[in-house]
Amino acid sequence: MTSLYAQQVLGYSAVRFGLSTAVYAVMSIIGANVAARLAAKAGYKAIAIVGMTLLGTGLLLTAISPQGGYWTDLFIGLVVFGAGIGSTNVAASIASLSGARPEESGLVSGLNNATFQIGAALGVAITSSVAFAVTGGSTDKAALTDGFSAAFLACAVFAAIGLATALLLLLQRKKTVA
Repeated sequence: MTSLYAQQVLGYSAVRFGLSTAVYAVMSIIGANVAARLAAKAGYKAIAIVGMTLLGTGLLLTAISPQGGYWTDLFIGLVVFGAGIGSTNVAASIASLSGARPEESGLVSGLNNATFQIGAALGVAITSSVAFAVTGGSTDKAALTDGFSAAFLACAVFAAIGLATALLLLLQRKKTVA
């Protein structure tokens, strides 16, 4: 959605926007490395909570407008979201592999990867549908911005559901331990 906003509303070329998202990639790597180090101490459920909080916060910080700009509308959201996506990927990978027997780890890892790919495809389909439903097919910058804002909000709702799930899993563990 961010790419579509940057290209359709801000007028960025695909190459220009691709280069401008380097901060997202860097923050994703940083988030993954920090999460991997902290997972041994805090556990993957706590990392998932932090990651989902960062994802939702990054989405909410992406306050786009028809006259917006990269630095004013996108940069901070990309930084926070990038750290969140990196840490949630680590948490999900640890969670999926934590109960696997060594001889099943390849299969489990493949299923984990497939789940990410399917989830990403479904996420794009759902949020694109939300954006289109709001715009009604209009190509006006204000209408597109409204549609993309609705799509970002839908993503934030998904992040909130993920956060609630991670919190429930953490609480479940505490009840089991007690």
